[in-house]
Amino acid sequence: MFITKNHTDFGNKENSNLHEHLEELAVQEGAELEYYNCLRKAVEALQNTSDDWASVIYEWEEEERNREIESRRILSFIGTCDDCNKENQMGYYLYNSWDVPVMAYCEKCYGRKKY
Repeated sequence: MFITKNHTDFGNKENSNLHEHLEELAVQEGAELEYYNCLRKAVEALQNTSDDWASVIYEWEEEERNREIESRRILSFIGTCDDCNKENQMGYYLYNSWDVPVMAYCEKCYGRKKY
């Protein structure tokens, strides 16, 4: 979706068409582009794309949660492993639902855990 109030640079306010040069570029790149010069119309179009708007939002939120979980699986210096108690270790933190690290595992112990 291409949404803008700047119809003089990107399109035509009267008939809601994307400027012909931008349309040509979109076609060249193989992009399917919907042009809106009114945010309300764009939101209405989005709402009409799904019978169950709540499920679309839920799926998006679930994808965001999964990306957040994956981004936390970053090897870092944890100090002491909470499983084997070895000090000066590289490993991974596990977080609770409030984004607070609650456990730290060295690489070896983390590899043995099932999550």
